[in-house]
Amino acid sequence: MTKKRGVLVITSLIVVAVIAVAGFLRYTNSRQATVDRVAEALLAKDTKQLENQFVRFSDGQKVSKNSKKWFFRQAAALKKKDRVLALLNDEELFEIQKGADPFKPAEILPKARYIKVEAPKDAELTAVIQSARIELEQDEKWNKYTLGPLLPGDYPIKYQVMHPKFGLKTIKKTISVQQKDHEEVIEEEALYSNNKQFHKHLLSSAVTYMESMNTAIEEDLDFSFLKASSEKNKEFLQKGFEELRPYLSSFEQQFQTVKIDCDSISVNQALTSVSLDLFVDVQRSTQLIKEIGIDEALNFEEQNAIVSFVYDEQQNGWVIDKMDFETFEQDTDKWENVQSFRADSVKKAIWNKEQQATVI
Repeated sequence: MTKKRGVLVITSLIVVAVIAVAGFLRYTNSRQATVDRVAEALLAKDTKQLENQFVRFSDGQKVSKNSKKWFFRQAAALKKKDRVLALLNDEELFEIQKGADPFKPAEILPKARYIKVEAPKDAELTAVIQSARIELEQDEKWNKYTLGPLLPGDYPIKYQVMHPKFGLKTIKKTISVQQKDHEEVIEEEALYSNNKQFHKHLLSSAVTYMESMNTAIEEDLDFSFLKASSEKNKEFLQKGFEELRPYLSSFEQQFQTVKIDCDSISVNQALTSVSLDLFVDVQRSTQLIKEIGIDEALNFEEQNAIVSFVYDEQQNGWVIDKMDFETFEQDTDKWENVQSFRADSVKKAIWNKEQQATVI
């Protein structure tokens, strides 16, 4: 073999090798091979192999670490390679972009998805996905919140809605942004319906009201001591007892248990008043002066009431505006959604015209 011929052979071998390597790289970094490799890595939960994938969305935005983590979990849960391949090859969900040169693999670019939520006026919204609190973009004018961008998928989400009048309400749900963005409105009713924190607040106000009424009786029928009450209600009670005082020899009140029917709660459209059904095992006894000519004590045992609350900015809570016992009796055992209070012993107050009032 001549020297010239030997050079040609070597050159030919190099060209063939280069073509072979280029062909191999072209295949290895092709769309099909890249998707196949990524599918296997997702099923194997090989995050190192996936470092250079799902870096950015198809619109150029950066993919967050949490978004990648949530998507990887969902993809691994598919368990079968053909299902993962079908997911990655769905053009509605992903764009597969060819590498800039044969040495760069194709890139899988997810379509950005968003969750858009409109919250009630004055409410503040936070969101949690799998224990991670999410940053939300807020449109303050309409109180709308945007969560994202996210990769296409299904997300277990927990909304925490804080409202100045109804407290904290937690809403849990699974939201799909697989095919498109998700939009929803949190209605005002959701703030107080099945909101145990709010229901406990109403019960607490009712208990405080009854306890402080005992104090008012003790303090010589002075209803300025009444708590968890509107000023209008205080004035109404004070006026009523002042009119009765000349005819009273004694007045006694006692109670131990207070219950509210949470299913009966009704809130007006302006969110300024609440009404509900209440039970209190109150017993009231009145002894009139001798001049009236009635020797027996008058007993009042109405225990079912319709209670109206109003929101008091100064007291920073719901207070009783009216407690109306002129209603029908109800069997509280049939109430399904109840908040209740029971004192360790009977709470009792006695006012006597001749002696200093006492409270037990």
